[in-house]
Amino acid sequence: MIGSFLGGTFADPVSNYPDLFPADKWPFLVAYPFILPNLFAATVVIMGMLIGLLFFHETHPTVRYQRDRGLEAGDWLVRLFTGRLGRPAYQRHKAKRSDVTGSVDLSTHDEEAEGLLDEDIELTDSPGSSTPGSRSPRGFEARLSEKVAAKEEESLAFEREVEVGKKGG
Repeated sequence: MIGSFLGGTFADPVSNYPDLFPADKWPFLVAYPFILPNLFAATVVIMGMLIGLLFFHETHPTVRYQRDRGLEAGDWLVRLFTGRLGRPAYQRHKAKRSDVTGSVDLSTHDEEAEGLLDEDIELTDSPGSSTPGSRSPRGFEARLSEKVAAKEEESLAFEREVEVGKKGG
């Protein structure tokens, strides 16, 4: 709905808005009367892609704990234009180990645990750590993979039961 309105408004600006776009000053718009709505649409798409790249956090479980250079670049741009000096946001807001260890049983509360294991939390424990109750992103991913595999196996078992029921009935 908005695209049609904008396309019609910006289409052929030399004919529709001769005071703003005189033909002698804008020969490019005379030759290509529909370039303006296309440039506007392309600009909106590129701005959306840049905002996603520079400011949105990764949510996929297998890569969410990896370094995100897009977020780092976005944070650098924000600090550059706002004049904030100091450490970037992804380094300033790191949780303490006591904030994320031992407070939630990850095997039963995955949604709560996912909130605790946010991108801004730095977990330094190794998988073989002797600290009781410590959690690592790798352990979370392994538990998530196990749950997905269990659900897939459950689905396959159900499909087998349905097939057996069709053959027998």
